[in-house]
Amino acid sequence: AVCNSQDQESLLWFSGNVSSSVSPLNWNLSIDCCSWEGIKCDDTSESDVTAISLPLRRLSGNLSWSVQNLHRLSHLDLSHNLLSGPLPPGFFSALDHLMIYNLSELEQLFLPANHLTGKIDNSITRLKKLTLLELYSNHLEGEIPKDIGHLSSLQSLQLHVNNITGTVPLSLTNCTKLVKLNLRINRLLGNLTELEFSQLKSLRILDLGNNSFTGDVPEKVFSCKSLKAIRFAGNKLTGQISPRVKELESLTFLAFSDNILTNVTGALSILQRCRKLSILMLARNFYDETFPSNLKSLELMDLSQNRLVGSIPSREPATTSEDDELKRTLVAGSAIGYLFGFSSILFVRAWRV
Repeated sequence: AVCNSQDQESLLWFSGNVSSSVSPLNWNLSIDCCSWEGIKCDDTSESDVTAISLPLRRLSGNLSWSVQNLHRLSHLDLSHNLLSGPLPPGFFSALDHLMIYNLSELEQLFLPANHLTGKIDNSITRLKKLTLLELYSNHLEGEIPKDIGHLSSLQSLQLHVNNITGTVPLSLTNCTKLVKLNLRINRLLGNLTELEFSQLKSLRILDLGNNSFTGDVPEKVFSCKSLKAIRFAGNKLTGQISPRVKELESLTFLAFSDNILTNVTGALSILQRCRKLSILMLARNFYDETFPSNLKSLELMDLSQNRLVGSIPSREPATTSEDDELKRTLVAGSAIGYLFGFSSILFVRAWRV
């Protein structure tokens, strides 16, 4: 079967709104559109378009409304291009006919690293099959849709590096299949203790850094037993690190820099029992506290800009093999910090308890 003629027309409208001097779309009408680069169709007699995948093409222009007419589209990846302008009206399944005919098939939406503006419309919550929503590194504004929790199939929500405001909707924790949640570098605020993190049993990566969250460190987050990485750095959180962090047996990365935490001695005593923890960031928190004395199990640590007082505890000289391992640890840790944009890293290596 040949490509659905209506889908072909929609694709042509899309291509007419974008261009690239580096890697232009060579969609030729003499070739069936199911064979066009970046296009996939299903095996039905209609040969409906099910996927558009055109990442890293330096495509510029606007995101055309015609994409909404691809009723069987389940995968849209236009990541890392130069698309600009507002999201088309009704882009997130706002058109009534899409719902009447139950044609909202979209499962994966990738539009990161463009120049898109506008708001994330609440109608996105109608996309019941959506598993991946990645809109990071754009210029999106407004609030996270209050009914985001209706996306019960969602596994990855990445909205970092935008201008999103407001609070995190309480309904978000109804997305119980979430594995990765990244809302870093926005303008979010509010008290995180109100969120029922305990419902997110599958969550492995939680990044809420560089916002304006206030209140105590949310203890319920330590109910997410699958967590491997947590970042709360760059907020205004207060209080102490809970002993419940020890319950996260897979935790390897923890960042609390740039908050208003207290009791550095208690924090380090607790964290020494996190056996898999390899990177810990606690800079700029524990102001005018006494330097902890329980550091004998550490090989490398940075508690910079905490204004700690007292003397640094001594330890036995490391062996040559230990020195070599420490150097390798420092190099690897620096590379990780560079890749993920960490401004200050505290390396904790080989806790021995």
